[in-house]
Amino acid sequence: MRGWIVHFLLGCLFGLLGWWGVLVAFSFFLGIEITQAMYRSFSEGYRWKDIYSRPWLVVKYFPAKDGGLLDTALDLLLPVIGGSIVAYLRSLEV
Repeated sequence: MRGWIVHFLLGCLFGLLGWWGVLVAFSFFLGIEITQAMYRSFSEGYRWKDIYSRPWLVVKYFPAKDGGLLDTALDLLLPVIGGSIVAYLRSLEV
């Protein structure tokens, strides 16, 4: 729960940069999720050559064993929601 609040607040912070900031926040957290999925695949014995030959293999490891797919989806959506709220409120200012 604490991580989700931090993700939301980081999204709000990036939202101060405008809509590009929302894109940066989403890309940043997507990179983190891809890295975690690759780490999970490596811990089960896969190697870099397996990832290069079958990149869709990483998709199988996106859901964390403790949080599942909902955790991964919230990790990606909360920064976008927070950033979108702030970017929208900034666009209302004239």
